[in-house]
Amino acid sequence: MKRVGALEVSPDCKWGVTSVVEPAYDAAKTASDLWLVSLEGSAPPRRLTSTLAPESGAVFSPDSKRLAFATKREGDATTQIYILPLDGGEAMRATSISTGASDPQWRPDGKAILFESRVYPGARNDEDNRKIAVERKERKYNLRVFDSFPIRYWDHWLDDLRPHVFV
Repeated sequence: MKRVGALEVSPDCKWGVTSVVEPAYDAAKTASDLWLVSLEGSAPPRRLTSTLAPESGAVFSPDSKRLAFATKREGDATTQIYILPLDGGEAMRATSISTGASDPQWRPDGKAILFESRVYPGARNDEDNRKIAVERKERKYNLRVFDSFPIRYWDHWLDDLRPHVFV
């Protein structure tokens, strides 16, 4: 049975976007796509995306003509922010950060996007984050030392990556 997510309403209150998840017994075959819904009833719902990778954090631009969301597409090592023009066309990648990007928010003038990425402490730029990630992947041990709480958040262990806001 398909599951419908929360509805994000456009600034002009004419459109809504929601995710529709199609579960499968094999988790790798679960699909999640974005659907555009007319809140005035002037058009039937329209599927915007059609990929296996789930999209999250969909938000309308201030002029209601574009949609920003986070997903992992072909060729992406981590989740990135994509922008989809609602008048037609393909989604274009807006970020290319090694630690991934999530939770996009448009600047009020629509000329920039604010997003979150979890970065390594002490890393001054994306190249530093890349180097630290490679070093950790190549080491032969997987040890964590916690000196503060919490050490878990619901279903996953916390690590030393810290959320950081970028524009």
